[in-house]
Amino acid sequence: MTVPGESTYKKVIALYKKVSLLIIDEWLLVSLTASESRDSYKNQY
Repeated sequence: MTVPGESTYKKVIALYKKVSLLIIDEWLLVSLTASESRDSYKNQY
């Protein structure tokens, strides 16, 4: 018995395993505080 979506999940995981570098980006998922915003700006320049 297979679970619906199981084969899709396995295919996606197989594709992820082939990647040399996988970046999972959560940048700005949550709003920055004023202090964090200043710090990130300073670090860019």
